[in-house]
Amino acid sequence: MPERRWSVPADFGPVAVVGGGSGIGRALAVRLSTVGVDTYVLGRRADALAETVALAPPDGGRLEAIACDGRDPEDVERAFSAIESASGPARGLAQCAIEMNYVPARDLTFETFRAAVAATLDLTFNVVHRWSSALLGSRRGGSAVLLTSCMAANGTPGIAHSSAGKSGMESFAKSVAREWAADGLRVNVVGPGFFPTPKSAEFWERPASRPVRDLVAMGRLGRLEEVVEPIVFLLSGAASYVTGQVLSVDGGFSLTPYGHWHYREMEIFVEHLGLTPLQAISCGTRNGAVALGQEGEPGTIEPERRADVLVIAGDPTRDVAALGDKRRFRHLYVRGRAVDLDRPWPERTPLPGERVSAWSAVPLTWELVHP
Repeated sequence: MPERRWSVPADFGPVAVVGGGSGIGRALAVRLSTVGVDTYVLGRRADALAETVALAPPDGGRLEAIACDGRDPEDVERAFSAIESASGPARGLAQCAIEMNYVPARDLTFETFRAAVAATLDLTFNVVHRWSSALLGSRRGGSAVLLTSCMAANGTPGIAHSSAGKSGMESFAKSVAREWAADGLRVNVVGPGFFPTPKSAEFWERPASRPVRDLVAMGRLGRLEEVVEPIVFLLSGAASYVTGQVLSVDGGFSLTPYGHWHYREMEIFVEHLGLTPLQAISCGTRNGAVALGQEGEPGTIEPERRADVLVIAGDPTRDVAALGDKRRFRHLYVRGRAVDLDRPWPERTPLPGERVSAWSAVPLTWELVHP
């Protein structure tokens, strides 16, 4: 069997990294250049791209910047034509431009929603379509990797507009992967978890970030190289039989079981905010319903109300940690049906609001809960 390298070989052909002016895109571009790949970083900010180029190793592959607004098809055409004139068609493409801001769905305007879709789905179509046009039918082969988010399909409050674009990216990738496989083009998706970047470093240093960290099965944030190397793998020949896949690189965040976030939230309320266990439980049920637009629906066991019933050995009004110990579970009723606790729990799709985003969409105040 021929030896396979995870690093993209220098003769692979040039790679275009969209969003190469910061974060994951910058780290990826430098890594590719280090292993000898001619790499072009594309992005809107020329100054940020120049900072990336300055990090290129002296004995690595070419690392050049092309200012380009991926939302503009004509700008994308100009950028890829420049790459082809200098190095030939880009056989590798990494779409790393990720933007996310938090806006409650009820406050979204068409302009805000459209801007989010343009920055994700429109941009992805423009660069992937132009990248593929130079390779389809050429028998050269190629690989594209699109970055979305581990929260793209989790129903996370406050990012409906961003999730719509990223979920669309994942569906788009699977469809074109199927269509273009016969031409030797592979298209895959990486969904990063929580990776500190210069923009987010301040948040991750705050105590408020602790409950988010606790949702990660591995118990820590990721390092940039831990998401860069899977992208390099998918670009390389080592992944020659991989296409149309969505790879979550999130330290096990997506494995967070049902109810775990709510239990940890209650524990934080008791340990750090001085609430009693019963007050914390009220925050996680009746009061929390306000933030999810479900005021008056959950929180009490009454006819026509929403209530999952958990019977445990212990008193959570004295020790809220009892809610996080599955060994104490005796009976569980979900949507009115008993759950067999002795059998492996089935896979389930996330409920809207099951995971609360890292930044609240709106401040939760006494006035909001008690108008």
